[in-house]
Amino acid sequence: MRGTYEGETVAVKQPHRDLLNQRLLERLKRETRLMIQISHPNLVRIIAVVFDEEAERLRRPPLIVTELLDMNLRQCYQEMRLQPRNRVPVFLDVARGLHYMHDRTEPIIHRDVSAPNVLLKALPNGRWRAKVSDFGSANLARFSVTAGEGAIIYTAPEAFPLRSPDSPRPRHTTKIDVYSFGILVCEVVTAEQPDPELYQVRLGQVGRLSRPLHSLVVRCTDHNPDKRPTMATVIQELSNISLP
Repeated sequence: MRGTYEGETVAVKQPHRDLLNQRLLERLKRETRLMIQISHPNLVRIIAVVFDEEAERLRRPPLIVTELLDMNLRQCYQEMRLQPRNRVPVFLDVARGLHYMHDRTEPIIHRDVSAPNVLLKALPNGRWRAKVSDFGSANLARFSVTAGEGAIIYTAPEAFPLRSPDSPRPRHTTKIDVYSFGILVCEVVTAEQPDPELYQVRLGQVGRLSRPLHSLVVRCTDHNPDKRPTMATVIQELSNISLP
């Protein structure tokens, strides 16, 4: 929702109370405090996290105050406001934001990369500045041993719950975000929401538009995380791609 904080028009979010127990609330505190310290042009700026003693006593979640942008990426392409030539610059913005998170001394996995979680600010000449948002499920990589929290359609295979209690617990890595990024690119290029049953068809559409971009998406969504590129490689390759 829209609000005002110290004279600035902002966006205000509050996690759903039913989703938080005391342990998760403490984790949310730690993570949002971490995110306040993070600053990058392609990450939505978290301005404040408001913890109220009375609210905590009643187990009400905190308010998360962020900068206010114009719309999300899915809204933008659905409203046909994202011109083809401006898609790769948006992909680059997202990749740079994720690379910044992944390249820290203690890498941060976003875990919920998706078109609705990329927010846009309108620039002159029909261009957009993209910023990755919703760090509610971001987690320090060294603690990341639980199932992914992102939308299932964007979720890497290794992030799904274990099928057997005896199976070794996989250590999740930043490659989870790379997989989601590949799905996001395919969605935006085809202007169709992800559908597992139609993925190969949609991938073919990407290939007809750009072979280099098709190759990149295929590698980003490889079921073997070790075969996926890093976001640094993604940035390098996207810098040499243009769409008609």
